Amino acid sequence: MTAEAVALGMEPATPAKYDRRHGRYRVLLSARLHSPLGASTAVLLDISEGGALVSCPAPIAQGTHVVLTRGHMQVHGRVARVEGRRLGVEFDAPIDSRLVADVVTPIARWAN
Repeated sequence: MTAEAVALGMEPATPAKYDRRHGRYRVLLSARLHSPLGASTAVLLDISEGGALVSCPAPIAQGTHVVLTRGHMQVHGRVARVEGRRLGVEFDAPIDSRLVADVVTPIARWAN
């Protein structure tokens, strides 16, 4: 966890069964997921510098390139795993921890 995250009081979600390079932060936020099939509403369930877990009503296959947007955040990635409506998105390149901190606001952290 970065010093910034500690200063903001952010607590990472426990990386239960997946090998993680970055600590994940549980959130429950609306987002948009853009894929070759079009744009869809989504719920951002967790986020880190390297990826995110989203819930999406539209079925999107593993390996599909997507763009996740939330506010001013726009991140390109690919669907690394599919578990029902939950999609594990691996970002093409890690995002800055300050961008994660912008997304993980004190209001969004109520679920942690």
